[in-house]
Amino acid sequence: MTNVLSVAAMRAAEENFACKCGGSTRDLMGAAGEGICNAVNDIDASVWSHGKKVAIVCGTGNNGGDGYALALQLHKRGIDSELFLVEYKFTSDSGYYFGLCRELGIPYRVIDGDVDLSDFDTIVDCIFGVGLRGAPEGRIADIIRAINESGGFVVSADINSGICGDSGIVETTAVRSDVTVAIGYPKPGHFLGSARDYIGKLVIADIGVQPVSKPYKLFEAADAAAVFPRRLHNSHKGTWGTAAIIGGSIKYSGAAKLANLAASSLASLKSGCGVARLVVPASISQAVMPYLLESTLCPVPDKDGKMIFDEGAISEAISGTKSIAIGMGLGDNYEDNYKMLEYILTHYSGFIIIDADAINALAKYGAGILEKGVGRVILTPHPAEFSRLCGLAVPDILRDPAKAAADFVAKYKVTVLLKGTATVVASHTGDVYIIDRGCPGMATAGSGDVLAGIMAGVCAQSCSFPGGGNFPDPAYIAAASAYIAGVAGELAEATTNPISMIASDTISHIGKAVSRVLSL
Repeated sequence: MTNVLSVAAMRAAEENFACKCGGSTRDLMGAAGEGICNAVNDIDASVWSHGKKVAIVCGTGNNGGDGYALALQLHKRGIDSELFLVEYKFTSDSGYYFGLCRELGIPYRVIDGDVDLSDFDTIVDCIFGVGLRGAPEGRIADIIRAINESGGFVVSADINSGICGDSGIVETTAVRSDVTVAIGYPKPGHFLGSARDYIGKLVIADIGVQPVSKPYKLFEAADAAAVFPRRLHNSHKGTWGTAAIIGGSIKYSGAAKLANLAASSLASLKSGCGVARLVVPASISQAVMPYLLESTLCPVPDKDGKMIFDEGAISEAISGTKSIAIGMGLGDNYEDNYKMLEYILTHYSGFIIIDADAINALAKYGAGILEKGVGRVILTPHPAEFSRLCGLAVPDILRDPAKAAADFVAKYKVTVLLKGTATVVASHTGDVYIIDRGCPGMATAGSGDVLAGIMAGVCAQSCSFPGGGNFPDPAYIAAASAYIAGVAGELAEATTNPISMIASDTISHIGKAVSRVLSL
């Protein structure tokens, strides 16, 4: 895993380096300039080659100082550059490096009107970095537009100017880079929100600082592989656990079918559980039957095509299972949905994945029952569902999704997987994982059902690790499931296109996704 630091955590790490480690912020700025130079050179040495024209656009803060330090590094290597100053204004450290540039005769100009960068081969964006305050407007927006329209190879220092370092939000405009060099550590804003639409390739420049608080973690392929027990010859379907998928209603039977496909074709056959049990309203069970494949069907009482709470029926439906996923297409019979949840939470010690309409039932009747849970609970909301559940407005959640999720799980002692461009998983133990996998084609009905099915399968088979112990961390399992779903979606999109792709395309690529993570 790669450490990911919030903007505040990165500043704390830099201050700790300066105050306690014998260094200085000026040293860090110099290291940043060298790091940018080396990181880009490692990707494509031709970017800094002799004869190339390099423009470095510098803001008034420390990101501008990184640009001046970069100009010095290029000068050392015999590479000419020209500095474009947004304003003749400096911090103490940036002023020091600008002074050195002036002494060496590195040319500069202050942008006092329109700027044309089309004559330059490489343009380096050092306007804001993580120091962005408010939306770029007026003259600054014009400068960003000039960078984007230059036609040159664009490098952004730390994070593209105009992208929020914590959220990835772009309020007005932002630099579109070919390469972004994260200084020290990547930030959440490199992955969340609109970041992937603006950042080409992300690389990291180590400047020698260490986190002083628990960092977020970027989940990677080797991490996902760790949730799969080694398959033994001497095993059978019972070895790998049973997953129950509880969902469906007369209105959303399509979603239940998709959840079933996820549970059977994905969870049981590809995500790892030995048996998948689809629990649906009795009145739609015959309609679902043709889609069962290898699953077993468990009809339960309903009224008007919506499940009603029947303790005996639910107890039988979840008996002998290792994991439950509940909520997909369940419908708006929230009172009965809530009673089912309360029963499951207080009587079931396995993994409980709460999705979609089950989350909406919690939001309507109260999340307090989560505190009664005897199992390992994972909630999988999208931002609007999470807003209804936690009471925060969607824009407030999106401004800092990691904190919003972390605050909720600290209160209720559960795991939250918050869906988005990148997925955020927060555990009540303080772990926060970011999963930067997936594709535009997954923005289609049913993708959440696929994820719930994958997660149920991974949870069920995780109970079969050597020694009989369960894989210990629901948050880790949730992150691995999201990683696999994202890779499967990417593989599916590569065979079709983001416009035509549907959730069943992701389903058909789960096996390849698992193979990929196991092979790395």
